[in-house]
Amino acid sequence: MNNSPTQSLNINEIEWAKVDKIGLEISFPYSQMVVDGTKTIETRTYPFPKELINKNIHLIESELSRNGTKTKPISKLGDLVKSGQDGINLIGLIIVTDVFEYRSKADWLSDCGKHCVDENDSNFGFKNDTAIFG
Repeated sequence: MNNSPTQSLNINEIEWAKVDKIGLEISFPYSQMVVDGTKTIETRTYPFPKELINKNIHLIESELSRNGTKTKPISKLGDLVKSGQDGINLIGLIIVTDVFEYRSKADWLSDCGKHCVDENDSNFGFKNDTAIFG
């Protein structure tokens, strides 16, 4: 048995119906923008699992994501995290109601006011060679 506080899994192999609590880690300051309603679309390079649409999702802001640096935030959390793990802050509940792929930079740019990612952001901005989902 693995006693590590985190564990990585293939997201497509998880039996979501058997998972007690689901969390989504979002970096600061985006996490706070979600909580205050400024950010209404979260962008990812993978589609959100359809089994989790319209389910309560815990919003996780890790200490790592609040480090204040301009470098790309890389989570040290695994896909499964033990409840109460140090450095994990549950800051709210969200419900993902839809998932879609941005087919063009123009489409992505038209939603900048909703996803709050700057056009020139080197970490989270639109890239022609990478799928972006909202």
